[in-house]
Amino acid sequence: MTGRARFVVDLLAVGGSSDLWRAKGETDTSRDYEYTDWEAVEEFTEAFSSRLATPP
Repeated sequence: MTGRARFVVDLLAVGGSSDLWRAKGETDTSRDYEYTDWEAVEEFTEAFSSRLATPP
């Protein structure tokens, strides 16, 4: 069995007992949660778009 196949088998074997399958963060669906740092997103998009507009 290849390393990748073994990884998949091991992953399936742990099933729900692994932290990999558990939600991280808040899970209360009666309210909204904001996890995005919108200021960082804006800074990234400005930097990225300026690189597209500038020829190499």
